[in-house]
Amino acid sequence: DVDGMLTADPRIIPQPRVVPQLTFAEASELAYFGAKVLHPSTILPAVGKNIPVRILNSHRPENPGTLASRSSLDKTLLAEGKDAEADMREVIKLQEKALGPEHPDTLESCYSFASGLKRQNKLQESREFARRAAEGARKVLGPDHPSTRKYEKLLTDLEPKH
Repeated sequence: DVDGMLTADPRIIPQPRVVPQLTFAEASELAYFGAKVLHPSTILPAVGKNIPVRILNSHRPENPGTLASRSSLDKTLLAEGKDAEADMREVIKLQEKALGPEHPDTLESCYSFASGLKRQNKLQESREFARRAAEGARKVLGPDHPSTRKYEKLLTDLEPKH
């Protein structure tokens, strides 16, 4: 038993951390690609009714575990501060690998990470992730899609003012 969804396989990586929160899609993808703590179809009824699912260790129920819901992991990681930046970069890499670099969830994570980096005044890095989100959305969702416009607005806001 593990205390929730972990950042790595504890049989391979010593002392992985518990992921405090992730989306239903992220939980399903991780399960599909081998995370043994959750079967891919287990959360389908909860997803259908928008019921959050807490993944706990039955031998240590006092631990908070992982909450799978419609809220985003990227927002949770950014709330933890700059120490979580490496984790967020890894989440985006995993999304790119599992879902694809132009999947709407990957693009949304790039946008959210860019927004968080902007709040930390890391403008060059923020522009990089905002550009990825905007270009991917233009290609996949089209120029008039609300997400594309949202990503492009952030990118415009991040352009250096002369």
